[in-house]
Amino acid sequence: MSEPTYIVREVIDILPTRQKSQPKGRRGSLFLVFLLSILGLGLVLGWAILQFALPGPRFILVGTLADFPPNAEPYALNADRRFFLVNTGGELLALSNKPPHEIVRHCSIRWDLTEGYFIEPCAGSKFSLDGSYLSGPSPRAMDQHPMRIEADQVWVDSTRMIEGERVR
Repeated sequence: MSEPTYIVREVIDILPTRQKSQPKGRRGSLFLVFLLSILGLGLVLGWAILQFALPGPRFILVGTLADFPPNAEPYALNADRRFFLVNTGGELLALSNKPPHEIVRHCSIRWDLTEGYFIEPCAGSKFSLDGSYLSGPSPRAMDQHPMRIEADQVWVDSTRMIEGERVR
């Protein structure tokens, strides 16, 4: 009965044994480089798609310079624009109607015709025609939207805001 065991051992000894070879290590390294390259390419493509999909500056045409002569009152544009255009005589400004503080974001700044200044009705902050701080709990002047003037046309970037000057 010990004879079959002996034969099995001889057959096992004759079978080739697996040895770890260098080519498999190189293949693994190349595969890792390939995967990292695909990952890098995916990241670059993802970044490009996000840059395309996310809104960049959106300059909208609001009129010509002749439409906004110097005035003692702001020009209120339609509600979806969310800003006032002000011509103080020295400069043209696009002032945001959003309060410059985080306390009450649901309120909108409005022009008080009888008093001649901007007021934020929820907190009571007051601002002059050029958006500078007058009084109230606001920590800064009114925020502005970037503007550009090209060939007498007035363009306002509705997606970005420039914070007003800090007063506290």
